[in-house]
Amino acid sequence: MNHLLLIGFKGCGKSTVGRLVARRLGRRFIDLDTVIERLFHERGLQRMGFRDVFCQVGEAEFRRLEREAARIVARWAREAPAPMVIALGGGSLVDDETRSLLLPLGRFVYLRVPRNEAVERALSADTPAFLPGRNPVEELSEVYSLREPIYRACAHITVDIGGLGRRAAADRVVGEFDRLATSGGA
Repeated sequence: MNHLLLIGFKGCGKSTVGRLVARRLGRRFIDLDTVIERLFHERGLQRMGFRDVFCQVGEAEFRRLEREAARIVARWAREAPAPMVIALGGGSLVDDETRSLLLPLGRFVYLRVPRNEAVERALSADTPAFLPGRNPVEELSEVYSLREPIYRACAHITVDIGGLGRRAAADRVVGEFDRLATSGGA
């Protein structure tokens, strides 16, 4: 079954656009970050967002939780009666094991925004937990440079959504996915 998996840099809209795309396609929506939050809470720890989980447990433990969440999502995907839309975390494909769990699940759509916009979006809510230093703009630019080749390598479709609102971005994703489906690739 070909699920649609959304990838891209922090703040590009994977969760927001993903929900809209799922609604438009009549599919169930799953957010990997939400699964991580639930795993953390199920361990008897307080309920908190994935950013706070990252801050509390550190990157190595967070990536381990992310791999566990990816195993759960992969199982759900294999057992699903219909294709789903799955939003992945911005760094989830960096880990080889996590990537190997997720790649067989379906078609990857890279929600691409230009570097400057990606950095601006990532900083708009809060400084990302994975930034240890004092210059978040420079550090985010470096992280973007490291992750973008991975996104491109994994993507079946790259959808440029720079400057678009969430509805326009969802329209573009659905349009590109429909083109892929009609060409026999979805």
